[in-house]
Amino acid sequence: MTLRPEAVSDLFAGPMLDQMPRLLSQVDRNPHSPTYGCCCRNHWHYRIEDIANSQMQEMVLTFALVWKLNRDDNPYYQSPLLLDWIEGILAYTIEIQRPNGCFDEVYRGQDSYAATAFVAFYVSETILQLGRSLSGTLRKELDTMLYGAATWLGRTREVLAGNQVAGAAAAFMNLVELDPNRGYESGLDELIERLEGMQTKEGWFEEYGGADVGYSSLTHSYLALIARRTKDHRAKAMARRCAEFLEHTLHRDGTVGGEYGSRNTAYFIPVGAILDSNAYDSANRMYQFLLRHLATGEHALITDCLDDRYL
Repeated sequence: MTLRPEAVSDLFAGPMLDQMPRLLSQVDRNPHSPTYGCCCRNHWHYRIEDIANSQMQEMVLTFALVWKLNRDDNPYYQSPLLLDWIEGILAYTIEIQRPNGCFDEVYRGQDSYAATAFVAFYVSETILQLGRSLSGTLRKELDTMLYGAATWLGRTREVLAGNQVAGAAAAFMNLVELDPNRGYESGLDELIERLEGMQTKEGWFEEYGGADVGYSSLTHSYLALIARRTKDHRAKAMARRCAEFLEHTLHRDGTVGGEYGSRNTAYFIPVGAILDSNAYDSANRMYQFLLRHLATGEHALITDCLDDRYL
């Protein structure tokens, strides 16, 4: 399938714009609330979770990308109100960081590697996307927060979930760009080396006892992004091997994965397939699969198989 670039953009952006009301409903948008900027509705609204799940704060990047998206059907484009909410989310993220630099996910004192890695990536990517649109004071506070997260990640090891290590590597990649004088390069190099040791001969990465489609697509996307921005040959090679595994998990009816994966996921993160669609055949076949099924509307792969936590 050959489409104009703007048509491809419509296929991927449309489903996310449709989900913006659902995403915004997760956020405490009352500036007078003590939890203003919290994205965990179960905490700030329903009060059924004792702490705010910090991973819900990751949706700030989606808001940043939507804020930048210049389309006739995008009412959020350069919206001052959306930018206020973005800054509120970032400020609350700083507030819930633990003194040792990490973030909690399910319970207080959890010291979650996943939450710390992903929050660091999504916040740092939001800064890169929005640049000077963010207030200077907030930027300085975010730099301090990210340094604390990177320090904690640098002295902590994750061995059960490859996607979490890949997320940490992507965070360090961004930190190298944001502050090249902090020595983040060595952390990035160490994480890429660790990922090399976690990849199997078949191309998949360990996910709590085996291969999983959704998480593998996330790992592939991080690796492809790292390879694109840093030209790291190791990340490029790992991304290719991972794609060669992943293409076998796409089903003819437009679905992916499911119960044969170690974590039963049935979603597909498309970033790696998009970035590498012109680099090697396996990525291009996944990219064409996505285009075909998004265009027909048979299955909204990008959103419909995601719960609030991952959307």
